[in-house]
Amino acid sequence: MTPGAFIALALAIVGLVVGAWRWRTHVLIAHARRLEGIVVERTTELRTLLQARRRLLAHIGHDLRSPLSAIVNVARQWRGAGAEVDHPQKIERHARMLMELIDEVLEFSRGELTDVQLEPAPGYLYRFLHEVADEDLLLAQSNRNRLHVRIDTDLPAVVELDFRRLRQVLSNLLGNAAKYTRNGQIVFTVEGRTHEAGTSCRLNFAVEDTGIGLGDSGAETLLEPFVRGTNIDDAPGSGLGLAIVVQLLARMGSRLEAGSGPEGRGSRFSFEIEGAPG
Repeated sequence: MTPGAFIALALAIVGLVVGAWRWRTHVLIAHARRLEGIVVERTTELRTLLQARRRLLAHIGHDLRSPLSAIVNVARQWRGAGAEVDHPQKIERHARMLMELIDEVLEFSRGELTDVQLEPAPGYLYRFLHEVADEDLLLAQSNRNRLHVRIDTDLPAVVELDFRRLRQVLSNLLGNAAKYTRNGQIVFTVEGRTHEAGTSCRLNFAVEDTGIGLGDSGAETLLEPFVRGTNIDDAPGSGLGLAIVVQLLARMGSRLEAGSGPEGRGSRFSFEIEGAPG
């Protein structure tokens, strides 16, 4: 082999080695980037899961306080009330709500509760609405408020809805109205219309009060989790109630409308949902 051929062969071998090294380096870099992308993706998924768990536990913790507060108020009124009020039934009803929320915590701890699932079932609409109003009457009276209930008389008697989730929504709205109103008025209005075919009905709910109003934060800001109005001083709460309502209504295909109350005083919250007459 001539010296020139030997040099050419050596250069070719070096070129192959360099090319193989560059190819290997490129493969390793691509693999490292792929792994980095997978790590970022898994980290994002983990953060989202942890945030969802924290949010769910915060929601449940917030909702546990509402029936407990109602039970305390019923017990206080029971001391001097007559036999015409069925206080044991009210306490049992609120205790049942607590048990349902505890069941959600247990399901969540087993990893079974990943999202809110609606469970519509036929129910007596008027009885449900009067139960909700009756439950929140005690909260309204605790701050010396007057609760006015205005329910249309031509609503369908039986409607297929998720009454459990609807109760959560209404209890949050009425509870907030009672909490942030003192010596005032709270108006709970339910209107509805049935479609001509009679296969569905549209229900309109509204809660108005003469309380402290929305403040300078604005309606959209108050609908975010953990956000409280700038005009709230020492009132209890974590700023989750309206966020819970917004999420539940979104699952029901609805949205919460928020604004000022009558004559620019207080606040007004309303929404519409659709149900099937029974």
